Amino acid sequence: MRKNIWMGVIVACLVCASAQAQVVEPNAPPSLPPPQAIVEWLAANAAPIDVKQHLPAGPEAAAIDSITSGARVIGLGESNHGNREPLAYRNRLIRYLVERRELTAVALESGFAESRQLYDYVLGGPGDPAALLDTGLTHGFGNLRENLELITWLRAWNAQHSGRPVRLYGIDRSTIQSAPPGVRRRSVVLDHVARYLERTIPRASAPARIELMRFADRFTENDYQGYAAEDRTLLDRTLATIQAMFVTHRSEMIRRSGADDFAWAQREAYDAARLPELFRIWNVDGSDLGKLIQVIEVRDQAMADHVLWALRREGPRGRVLLFQANGHVTKAPMIGSVMRNFARQPILTGIALRRALGGKYRTIATVSSRGREASDDASGSLDRAFAAARRSPSLLSLRQGRPSGWWRKVQSASQGDTRLDDFAPARAFDGLLYFDRLTPVTPLRPRTTP
Repeated sequence: MRKNIWMGVIVACLVCASAQAQVVEPNAPPSLPPPQAIVEWLAANAAPIDVKQHLPAGPEAAAIDSITSGARVIGLGESNHGNREPLAYRNRLIRYLVERRELTAVALESGFAESRQLYDYVLGGPGDPAALLDTGLTHGFGNLRENLELITWLRAWNAQHSGRPVRLYGIDRSTIQSAPPGVRRRSVVLDHVARYLERTIPRASAPARIELMRFADRFTENDYQGYAAEDRTLLDRTLATIQAMFVTHRSEMIRRSGADDFAWAQREAYDAARLPELFRIWNVDGSDLGKLIQVIEVRDQAMADHVLWALRREGPRGRVLLFQANGHVTKAPMIGSVMRNFARQPILTGIALRRALGGKYRTIATVSSRGREASDDASGSLDRAFAAARRSPSLLSLRQGRPSGWWRKVQSASQGDTRLDDFAPARAFDGLLYFDRLTPVTPLRPRTTP
């Protein structure tokens, strides 16, 4: 389980690559004091965030609109998982975009199949929200107070605005999840598919369901390594057969379940059928960098595909707020951590979305100087510039105010501790969200220890 958690965290926080996968961008030079002109421009253009106001207004609202106007998907990144300020601002931004700019959906870096119960809950479905979060969000995100606040607010909004519902989707691959030490959680995606088939076409699906359930309690990336060759073949054949049933029995399924349940179940079957591709190349300890690149790309392409699926469901006027790590949502090269060791850089979620949506995809990254002064040369160049401008918290739009060429050159920013990410801010993001300090989240339940 620890290995599974390690890989999930490493892959979740890895930073993005060039649209030309063979080109490795240069690392930023050693951190230097920011040019005074940059500090002055930043101080003049960074919009202060007044958290006492329920919704953004004035310069903050103008910055948001500059960044997001015309976007179908808005990627908001956090420099690393587990800090209160980016999560709280995510909720603030969602409220503004829903109430003022007709946002229709929220997508989170969490398991797709697992999120179905939260999708139902925010639309008025039954259940205790804290209990639903515990199993509805993966990677341990179900234990975050800010996520409870998010689903509670979405549910309240939908109850009062039935004509303008806001939906919630997890967009990560199912079974890539964490659990408390010593706890083994059964994969839900095969169970979901099997139950749907039993409810809609019980007789026609019986043989496939029997075969599918042989794998339900060992359908994870680690368990798959122990499959015999005939088991792998049987699993692939069974999943392909089930996918075909959603085509041949479509009308009957929709008649018995409704279009919404059909769409989710068909997508879960699609997701399940592609998980073995990830399992086959899984490199548990991360020592094989070639395989690690493949794992990253398969996972991130799947996340981008799920976002685009959600966007199609939202219709031509749909707008999605995507919340992930900075390194996932970036739309241009972003290199840091283990990524520096790769011979080539992988294509991650944001770059895939930029390819699909062009200028309809916009991005915001979180930056923090972690309480360090502008004179601290251990900080990144972006961290030092913001620290010198003394604008915290603030939102900087890189789509207004004519940023200089400095913003289009490779700079560096803290990834969460002593590690730095290298990226060209105005190429990778449309806006930067800055906090001078980040504080750990307060979990809903005390964390258990081995």
